[in-house]
This record gives sequence, structure tokens and C-alpha cells, in this order.
Amino acid sequence: MINGPKVLRSFRFAGQGVFDLFRYENNAKVHLLIAGIVIIAGIWLRLSRIEWAIILTQIGLVWAAEALN
Repeated sequence: MINGPKVLRSFRFAGQGVFDLFRYENNAKVHLLIAGIVIIAGIWLRLSRIEWAIILTQIGLVWAAEALN
């Protein structure tokens, strides 16, 4: 059986970790800024769904690498 409160607590800890990543790590802040610029450029260029999938996957991989670093 799934323990609901324990799952919610785990998600809260994960969310706090993501928040702390962008709050304290300078490179993560730079990656966040660049990701925002890339997303705005993608909207302006009217990217296809496949291009969006690729872009968002790459942004996620960069953030994951930064979190592990």
C-alpha cells in the first residue's frame, strides 16, 4: 500500500532541492536564464512538437547534470 503522507513529504523534499539548486548555484541560475531565452526564441520561431520535445529534453538534461554536479 502506498503511504500518502510519506509520498507527499518526499515530493516536498524534492521540490525544496530544486528550489535550493536555483537559489544557491550560480551556474544553475545562468542555465535557467538561457533556458528562458531558448523557450522565448522557440515560441518566436514557432517550433514543431518534435523540436520542442528535443529542446525540452536537452534543457532537462542540462539541469539534471547541474544538479548532480
